[in-house]
Amino acid sequence: MLFMNTIEVDEAAIKHRAHPILGPATKLLSDLRDLADSVSDGWCYWPKPVRAAKLLMEMIQTNPDPRKNDLKRAVAPIKAFCTNEKKQLKGKTLEFPC
Repeated sequence: MLFMNTIEVDEAAIKHRAHPILGPATKLLSDLRDLADSVSDGWCYWPKPVRAAKLLMEMIQTNPDPRKNDLKRAVAPIKAFCTNEKKQLKGKTLEFPC
């Protein structure tokens, strides 16, 4: 399974912050990581948010010119994760770019 650790997430957010698709994608990934850290033992120990972000991490790491539809496809499992784990997330949520 693909995994981006905290430093890799932060580096990607800095690198892509001005990109119209990868900027919002890396912000969402960073926010998801922070959310997981705030309600669990941490991003690297809770597999559910990492699995939900798999497509997003793949897009960030391998697609230098993603389209809006690529972002929508990658965000869908994260939205589902937030819905399914509402209790575990203790009422916290994310701002989605699409």
